[in-house]
Amino acid sequence: AHGSCDPPLFVDLRYHGGENKGENLVILVGSAIIINLYTANDNHMLKSHEMVRMPGDNGGATCVAAVTHAITELKLLINLRTLIPLAENIPGIKSGERVILMDGSVVQIYGFEVSGQLVLAEAFYYSNNFKPIVVLSVSSSCPKLVQSNSTPAAPAFTLLDSLSTLIRLAVYHSGDRVVRIPLERMVNDEGERVIGRDDTSCSYPLFLKKFIHSHNWIHFETDSVMFSCQQETPYLRDWLSGRPKRTLIELITQLTPPGNQTTLAQNIEYVLSKSWVSVELKGEAWAQKHGMNGVLGVARGSCEPPLFLDLSYHGGVNKVENRVILVGSAIILSLYTANDNRRLKSHEMVRMPGDNGGATCVAAVTRAIADLKLPINLRTLIPLVENISRCNAMKPGERVILMDGSVVQFYGSEVSGQLVLAETLYYSDNFKPSVVL
Repeated sequence: AHGSCDPPLFVDLRYHGGENKGENLVILVGSAIIINLYTANDNHMLKSHEMVRMPGDNGGATCVAAVTHAITELKLLINLRTLIPLAENIPGIKSGERVILMDGSVVQIYGFEVSGQLVLAEAFYYSNNFKPIVVLSVSSSCPKLVQSNSTPAAPAFTLLDSLSTLIRLAVYHSGDRVVRIPLERMVNDEGERVIGRDDTSCSYPLFLKKFIHSHNWIHFETDSVMFSCQQETPYLRDWLSGRPKRTLIELITQLTPPGNQTTLAQNIEYVLSKSWVSVELKGEAWAQKHGMNGVLGVARGSCEPPLFLDLSYHGGVNKVENRVILVGSAIILSLYTANDNRRLKSHEMVRMPGDNGGATCVAAVTRAIADLKLPINLRTLIPLVENISRCNAMKPGERVILMDGSVVQFYGSEVSGQLVLAETLYYSDNFKPSVVL
């Protein structure tokens, strides 16, 4: 911003959806370089047709701002902090000039086109103060990637294969195109500190990696996807595409830990309220009355009581005959492994929302059967239990008397879903179903 009359700005957006504001923090970083009228090589003013890509240089900032808005609208149970540096880039720093950055390192400048890299580098170093579980960044600071990446896909730089797997899963749902470009560690330190002379696709992210302490980092470049052409991507309109916004939303959704059973029960009840399905919610007293010691034991470490959803749909002539039973459990939260009782890492928490899959699947099937008005009688049983390893939780080796009178010895929190399902299946025998799914 040295050559501009307007001072630089730094936007700090905060969304607190988690219980503890300091835990499970996700950092979004997106830069906006407002204007750059000159090229880096021969310092000539850009032609009118060369200025077309200039609105896309704001894509990093607008993308992360839109993602933040979407996360707040979805009310995800996660803590999010979005850092957006805004600077107007008019030639002021001379080629060969040296700059002392925020971390104390000295960088020699060799071109104006690398301004986005300097802005991102200091934003990354500032984000280290918050100790995030993952950092997601978006920018359009490397035009040479358009030449090396011939496909209309957003390059994604990351060190970890686990994060690359998350990207691939997110892309399946979002429909965006993303290609991973690995970061090589064997690069000369001197080459990483010289900006502008070596504008290859790998030297740029390696330079940024020097300023971020977390290995859980994914950087998206938007130069190759900032504009869409319906000849190449007929499902997108022409001009600015906004990608990879949908992929980032899906990625953060995967990192979001699930809510408690009360929230899930309310969501299921709300969805089914518009269908011909009767919903009955049963609590801890009902479980004690029926002797569901397995369900009560799994929920013993939680402050939230276990819940039991009983859904009924009567499409047949006789409400009792030809009854189909659906059973799907939801184990809401288990932050610790069963073997060594260590806290799960961020990439291991990705499968946690899937632990609700049994409950959400049978609830969706029940709604579909009701909307189709099939001539069948259906009853859906959904136990909802929060599984947390606290001092009053079941300990390995402890014995539990289940609903049918059998004695089971407990050896780990990872088998809690089996106990919950076992007692729910035993309870379903009371309805004499023709089939149980």
